[in-house]
Amino acid sequence: MAPTTVKWWDEISFGEGTLVSAAVETINLQLFELKIPDPVLVTASCHDWIQLWRERGIPVFCLEEETGEVPLSTNALLQHPRVTAFLDDLPPPVYILHFKPSASLEAYCQSRGYRLLNPPASVARPLENKLKFPEIVSDAGIPGIPSHIYKPDPEQCPTEVKAGLEFPVVCQFARGFSGNKTFCISDRDQWRTLFRKFPDKRCKITPYYNGNTWTGNGCVLHTGKIILSEPFLQLTHVLPGKDGLPPTIGSVGNLWVTPKNTDGFKAVVAGMGRVLHQRGYRGLFGADLLLRTEDETWHTVEVNPRLVASLPVLTPLEITSGRIPLLAFHMDQFLNQNLCQEIPGKPLPHVGQLIFRQHVRHEIGFHGKIRSGLYKIVSDNLVRYSPGWSAGDLRDGLCLIWQTSNQTGAGEWIRIILRGETNVPPENLYAIWKKRLVNLVRGQ
Repeated sequence: MAPTTVKWWDEISFGEGTLVSAAVETINLQLFELKIPDPVLVTASCHDWIQLWRERGIPVFCLEEETGEVPLSTNALLQHPRVTAFLDDLPPPVYILHFKPSASLEAYCQSRGYRLLNPPASVARPLENKLKFPEIVSDAGIPGIPSHIYKPDPEQCPTEVKAGLEFPVVCQFARGFSGNKTFCISDRDQWRTLFRKFPDKRCKITPYYNGNTWTGNGCVLHTGKIILSEPFLQLTHVLPGKDGLPPTIGSVGNLWVTPKNTDGFKAVVAGMGRVLHQRGYRGLFGADLLLRTEDETWHTVEVNPRLVASLPVLTPLEITSGRIPLLAFHMDQFLNQNLCQEIPGKPLPHVGQLIFRQHVRHEIGFHGKIRSGLYKIVSDNLVRYSPGWSAGDLRDGLCLIWQTSNQTGAGEWIRIILRGETNVPPENLYAIWKKRLVNLVRGQ
């Protein structure tokens, strides 16, 4: 197979079956820039993009349109009777691509004859457990941040937990998303408050390191080969604590730029991929590493053995840059295993994404709707340019805005996919784009 001539979409064969991309939120549906023929989309909520896709001939099942119901998880969405009836009418076998492995969903899909394009939850979920991760990297000899697994005692202080551990410290509980269970504790009062709130939950305590967090996505092939994409900078943000709890540290986006010592970064991520392979994992993963300011050394933070939130940006960029997308390698691991070599392509463009959560909407008092699509950037203002849904449509001076249909909870509100502004320091991007977002909603 000549890597410069292969049409990767022809190598991913579904036979007479049907590919279904399923997600509660439309931003997480995978269209592969329409390279793969006849995909079917299943989503929970009504959204601007659904009609655009239907006009392009893509079948979309939206549960809210059918019943008015909006489940909060893809697991619940796929097990809804109306969704099951829809899937049962598709040409079999039905292959389902979704984000997070789930044992209960696996059992349900097996009972219906659907095939999930994901590794088993029994393999993936233990690897994602933040309390078990330090042991995994330690056993593999991969550099990590020194940590201590701890059952809280509000009356202790860090030095009593582990010699040399002092404020500030980071406390991370086993299950969470986007940093909502990752707390930055600066003093004894915050320590007591947190552990009185969660007196029986074991957690991971680490020293707070100054530095930037970078993410590398990869795919573990059945052969043991690890396919890697370019690293990207994680834009982190400290959010005020809720209900009197300490502040949390979480990602508010990504920026595809080049770090110092890229070779060292890729070596660590590839090593993490080999550990996953040894533990029976196949498919896509994301690994977060911190580049410590003090000595410019890489330290692993966590691994996400599943589809990751950067894919809606990364996949269109890979395709328009002439590459085989990581997501295609992932799917092929559960199909024919034909893909085994990358295609040399153009460097990925300087693109990023910013995520604004519901607390920003509450903060500015906005309860209306922003139409998803392409917007023109005019200084500190955003002007709607055209409908659109793909990061592959971005050009200089344009951004892509997606608004969730869900106006409750603490999850995402707005995602903005942008061309990188090379004259703007990454740490200033969030504030600049928040100002543009505020101007947009106040102008409506």
